[in-house]
Amino acid sequence: MKKVIILLFIATFIGCSGTKNQYKIEKNATVSFQEAYYQNWTSGVKGGGSGMNIFLVQKTTDTDVEIRGVYFHEKYAALKSHGNYKYQGFIKGDANNEVAEEVMVGEEKKKEAIETIEETFPFDLKSNEAVISFFHEGKLKYNKITLVKKEVSSDQIPR
Repeated sequence: MKKVIILLFIATFIGCSGTKNQYKIEKNATVSFQEAYYQNWTSGVKGGGSGMNIFLVQKTTDTDVEIRGVYFHEKYAALKSHGNYKYQGFIKGDANNEVAEEVMVGEEKKKEAIETIEETFPFDLKSNEAVISFFHEGKLKYNKITLVKKEVSSDQIPR
């Protein structure tokens, strides 16, 4: 009896210690996009920031899919729906982000410290690959896609 209890304990311990990868990429794409690209931008104003805008146009009209976000360049961005199966996300860059330290005091410094703590990026991706997170049939799933870099054309720049 004692051996049975010990074996059950060991089996339970082994079963609990093996963590499942909660970020498993689906082998068969549940959702696909007819257009998927990103654009880098930098503000023309000193300290105005920089980043990437990500644009997706969903191919299918699968009503069981709820697009949530995108993992790209070791960062995560929530995707906002603009209707007609079009989505946009924003990833803040590191360039042109001057914030005067002397202006930030007390609680603001604490808030910034908390916001800069980033969890380990869960995917090993090439520079043009991204992972889309979405809900399908009530389950959170992940699909890998390729994003094309589009340059900002001169007619898109405000004058």
